[in-house]
Amino acid sequence: MKKILVNFLLGLIFVFFLIPEVSAYDHSHNDTSTIEADIQTNHDHDGMRAEDSSTLNTVTYIASLVIVLCASIFTIVSIRSNVSSLSRMTGMMAAMTVAMMGGLVTGTVLGIMLEKMFMSTFIGVVIGMILGYISGSIHSLVAAMDGMMSGIMGGMMGAMIGVMVINDHPVLTVLFMDLLFVLILGTLHKLLKEDVKSSMN
Repeated sequence: MKKILVNFLLGLIFVFFLIPEVSAYDHSHNDTSTIEADIQTNHDHDGMRAEDSSTLNTVTYIASLVIVLCASIFTIVSIRSNVSSLSRMTGMMAAMTVAMMGGLVTGTVLGIMLEKMFMSTFIGVVIGMILGYISGSIHSLVAAMDGMMSGIMGGMMGAMIGVMVINDHPVLTVLFMDLLFVLILGTLHKLLKEDVKSSMN
């Protein structure tokens, strides 16, 4: 009887010691599973956030190019409608401004999007030259040459900036360039109006 009782107590003690170990193992296993699930969930969320951020950035870049295109067309139309009232210096300044800023913003955006120096420089320079020639040839060949040279410079500088800021606030850089573009073209329109007024007086 004593032997049975001792065996029973030993068995009970063994069970009492065994249960916490099993529980701890299950808890540890569950914690590991939970941690793995949390990591997977966080990874999925990070992936979704990265995709959303990338999409938003792409929209910002494309919107910037559209702004450049629309504003440049509007400025060229404004130059054409007032070409007879513009002085030689104003015509040159208008061509230089449109080409320089158009090439600068375009080169910056393409440098960030393409992450390639050659293609972003090539496209930025070509667009800058085209804008310079169109906006300058309306007034004179000298203004067209001035615009084309400014377009080359703006496209090259923009591409360099774009490639350099890929890992250093690229969206803020594009927004800053857009702000400069709007401010400078706004000043140019003010200059055109003043030149037209002075020619009429």
